[in-house]
Amino acid sequence: MGGDPTHTLLLIMIGVVLLSAGVPASSAGTDHPTPALAGQGTHEVVPDPRRPLIYQVGLDSEHLFFLNASTGEIRWNETLSVGPSPTSIDFSADGNFLYIAVSGANETVLVDIDARTVVRTIPLSFSPLSVRHGRPDRLYVSGKGDSFVHIVNETTGAVITSFEPYAPFEVFLDASPNGTELLAHTHSGGVTSFRYSVTTDTPVLLASNNGVEGDSERVVVDWSERMMYVSGLDPYGIKRLSLDTLAVVQYYRTDAGATGVALLPVRHLVFGLNAWGYESGLWAFNLSNGSMARQVHLGEEPSFVVASPFTETVLVWSPYGVRAFSIAPRISPRNPAPDTTAIEYPYYVSASVWTGIPIVTIDRAEIQVNGRQLQTSISGSDILSGLSYDPPVPVGTWHITAEVAWDSGSTAATWTAIVAPPPPTAGYDMHPRDPLFVGQTIHFDARYSYAYQGTITAYEWNFGDGSTATGAQVDVVYDQAGDYDVTLTVRTDIGDSNTASARIVVVVFPNVTLIPYTHPAGFRVLGPSSWNVSDNVPVGSSVVEIVFRGPSYQTGSTTVSIDARRDAAANESAAYLAGRVDLYVSELRQRGGILVVTEPATPRTIAGHEGRVFVAHDTYRGIAYEVALVVSATHERWWAILLTVDSDYLSVYDTMFDAMVDGFEITLASPGSPTFSLGSVPVILVASVAAVTGGTIGGIWWALRVRQKRRGTAEPRDSEGKRLP
Repeated sequence: MGGDPTHTLLLIMIGVVLLSAGVPASSAGTDHPTPALAGQGTHEVVPDPRRPLIYQVGLDSEHLFFLNASTGEIRWNETLSVGPSPTSIDFSADGNFLYIAVSGANETVLVDIDARTVVRTIPLSFSPLSVRHGRPDRLYVSGKGDSFVHIVNETTGAVITSFEPYAPFEVFLDASPNGTELLAHTHSGGVTSFRYSVTTDTPVLLASNNGVEGDSERVVVDWSERMMYVSGLDPYGIKRLSLDTLAVVQYYRTDAGATGVALLPVRHLVFGLNAWGYESGLWAFNLSNGSMARQVHLGEEPSFVVASPFTETVLVWSPYGVRAFSIAPRISPRNPAPDTTAIEYPYYVSASVWTGIPIVTIDRAEIQVNGRQLQTSISGSDILSGLSYDPPVPVGTWHITAEVAWDSGSTAATWTAIVAPPPPTAGYDMHPRDPLFVGQTIHFDARYSYAYQGTITAYEWNFGDGSTATGAQVDVVYDQAGDYDVTLTVRTDIGDSNTASARIVVVVFPNVTLIPYTHPAGFRVLGPSSWNVSDNVPVGSSVVEIVFRGPSYQTGSTTVSIDARRDAAANESAAYLAGRVDLYVSELRQRGGILVVTEPATPRTIAGHEGRVFVAHDTYRGIAYEVALVVSATHERWWAILLTVDSDYLSVYDTMFDAMVDGFEITLASPGSPTFSLGSVPVILVASVAAVTGGTIGGIWWALRVRQKRRGTAEPRDSEGKRLP
């Protein structure tokens, strides 16, 4: 029956397409699904045992179609016109030619298979239905529209003998390979069969039956085993008849709606269909013991089945196209699909596994991508999956190999796909944003970056000044003013990357001139000359002696305040100072937000007395507090010098604040000492830091000057000079 039994093909699914009548225009390289709305009798659809082809007539009114035996697809560019209304096909004795009964032209044509041409026309005196080659120079041809069978001279087409097996029914014919036996069975009214000896031109009836229930267009004959198979409805399934007796010898039962039969004698398999809505299926039976070899759920109503002995593929037609099933186990690409570009990262690479007819047990299954073995598993017996994400296979071109093996063989599929999901988005925030100063700590945060596929695993920074860093959150300090391009590159675990860049401008922090301010509460302090100054500012239930107000940033204005407190128990012990620190921290907490002391209190001598300096941050509102406390037991007082500034700008005001603390003086006379009004001494002393220290400190300049405060004498004040209520 031809073909290498080891030659197998992949399981291929044909798309669902409905075609209109007639032969569509075609061109080389165009892919067309196979229509299956007509021409589905076993005399009209014939597999070639020696070629990967199936031949079909009846799809339209005049053509012979050549089909791919692995997929069922029509090879449209090879379609051959043979005449009006072709009705049946048979092979020549050598298998190189086809006899086509052309009922509309009262002729049989001979087609050279390899040349795809009609090489001879045999005229007939009647309209043919079924044609079979016989003994040398003989054809057996049944009539269309009548009940006669004719023995015809192949050369001339002349009728030698005519006879009627079962009037008035048309009959289909099958002839033994040597042409000495002829089987005729009725075209309607069930399948009534007659077997003749035709060793001469006078047929001799050898066997007949009274008919079996079945589909006369769904009949196949195996002369080597001398068996006949009929698709039937009572019972549902396939009837196996002996050619010697034409009696039923076995039933192969299917579910309701039996509608097809096909045969692979070399594999000892017979195939049937049942068309019953969603319960439709393909059935395979073992001829050796009658057992069911496999049932395949189809989910759609099939109409015809053909088995190719050359490709060992079973093709199932339905109104939606054709599906192909190989006898041997096969594996075929699934995800990502071959020769495609996947825009979503395939976390699993998968292949469809067909375990063959009959089903084999898979002993080994594996998938490799670019030579790397994936962790694999088989789900539902037909999907082989490989985990491509542990660790991830980098994006790009994937060369995929999927393989399964069983006790007697193995099969593999290789394909290529491009994996190109959208790259990650690189983005970052920074604070402060503007202005930016030389020497200032700038915080960069890349957590705004995100990946469409995979996970970001690397953040790479280039700050434009030759420095680099890694990490989602980094800090940088610029040593020089200028324009800098800050570049962030993010990389994912699947090999994708993206870059974002922005230009920032860094400037030198402007010079600040500090000048002395003297307050009647008994202290002198250096303050920025360009800042607004307010005296005796109510804050809650208290009054702050001086408040300097400077530039505003994201969280508000920058201020330095000096608050004088009277306490008869004031002393310069560590315990007392610790208590003042705790008190002041508590007061800062009462302002709201989330206060965190970031630099604990450290000792510092201020105005010749014991002091403490600490830093706290309101992490909720982004405000920094730098505090200097100084105590004078002699004067029974303590003072708080407070810098309030946007947290991002604390570093640039730190030098100014240190200078203000260093310049703080207590002018209050000691108890018992003679006093005088400072306002009565209009003495002005002006000097720069350069004159005092010989240079600049962090860009801060100051002038020491005694400035007389002019205030109205009508304001009621206490002994400390504070307003009375």
